[in-house]
Amino acid sequence: MRGHISDLDTIKHICEQAGIYLIEDCAHSLGAEWDGKLVGYHGAIACFSTQSYKLLNSGEGGLIATNNKELAAYCILAAGSYEKLYKKHLARPLDDNIFEKLKPYVPNFSLRMSNLTASVLRPQIKFLETKISQNRQKYDRLVEILNSVRNIYIPLPLEQVKPAPDSLQFNLLGLTSAQVDEFVQQTSKRGVAIQIFGRDDNSRYYKNWQYSFTELPNLEKTESIISSACDIRLPSTFDFNDLNLIGYIIKDVIYKILREDNRQDYPNGLTDYFENIEEVRGKYDNWVSFYDQEHYDNGWTILLNHVAYTLISYLKKDDLILDIGCGTGLLGRELISYGSKNLQGLDISQQSLDILKDLDIYKALHLEELGSTLSFADNTFDALVSTGVFTRNQVPLESFEELIRILKPGGIFAVVLRIEDDEFYYKPIKNYCAINMWQEILKTRISVLQSCNHELVILRKQNIL
Repeated sequence: MRGHISDLDTIKHICEQAGIYLIEDCAHSLGAEWDGKLVGYHGAIACFSTQSYKLLNSGEGGLIATNNKELAAYCILAAGSYEKLYKKHLARPLDDNIFEKLKPYVPNFSLRMSNLTASVLRPQIKFLETKISQNRQKYDRLVEILNSVRNIYIPLPLEQVKPAPDSLQFNLLGLTSAQVDEFVQQTSKRGVAIQIFGRDDNSRYYKNWQYSFTELPNLEKTESIISSACDIRLPSTFDFNDLNLIGYIIKDVIYKILREDNRQDYPNGLTDYFENIEEVRGKYDNWVSFYDQEHYDNGWTILLNHVAYTLISYLKKDDLILDIGCGTGLLGRELISYGSKNLQGLDISQQSLDILKDLDIYKALHLEELGSTLSFADNTFDALVSTGVFTRNQVPLESFEELIRILKPGGIFAVVLRIEDDEFYYKPIKNYCAINMWQEILKTRISVLQSCNHELVILRKQNIL
């Protein structure tokens, strides 16, 4: 189902022990492999769909494959080869006696694929391997984006499976039924169609199969899984820009749902003024154990997702990026999810850096003080990013000189500033722009907290002679 393959070796053993045929329904799995062998080769019959959403698309239709002559003859007859029309099938057992013997016992379902439909399919076959490879890349791209969300669980295939996916499934964790419904509604409004398997409008929901039983079964374990199991198609027309946008929308919606409304942004309050750098360090060392939860609750993750998505247009995957004030890695996770591969983190809090050591987010971690001379060579980084750091006089204004020094000419500095700081940090930035050390290339407002407003400013370092 949807390219997910159960343990075929175990299933084959069960069928052999019971003396029953194994029929592989490969409608969603054309091109997928089990233990190095394509699906469709493991049972007595393999069924493939060529309906409009499938890798081979004839609008409607499908085909079966088998190396059993009697089964092949049966299927040809059932498809509508009455009288002697079976002779027109080029791919058939050539022994006419098999057909003549079976004919009286096989009803004519008239399920023939027309020549016109077949002619639409045949030219597509030569592109099949390319489409499978592209689908795997697209699937991996969206998985990479969504893996940064702790409330999303994406099941991994079994070790023996090499999938050929044209859709993605994931579970929403920790959401109520009402929140799951809201998630589907909000993503749909923004153009992302997501279905929940455990809903009355989904034909895959077992409660809709009332033709299969006289009494509704009680499947508690199944219900607990499919009630939040999401299904999203990945049409071949989608490119990587589409996938980035889809991932961004999904994350934006779920972060907004997870944000607690009518609560104080920071229940323990924020310090508006710091006497010295040790006071700043102490605040973040003490904050580290509940920092992530607090920023999920107040919606800060909405801002981080927006920043990381915006930076796709300005960064290359291999750019060397310094996350200034990396904290517990919330921004780093988002940057990685959108493809950044070469991150380093800088922070004043040793407690925060200790948490990051085993998380595989940053290539290197640096315990440094902004405002002092930093330990990096001139023109080291392609990009500097910082959120929630340049606010409430936490950082000395002279720190900008060092940031300019370690940034390569043409590199960018993306910083989130609090508007309510009365341009405390934005004034020196304007001065650097005035003397052509920086060029402002983007300024956009992002308001997620109740107590204040922010804007993202992106600056490019000018070539200084």
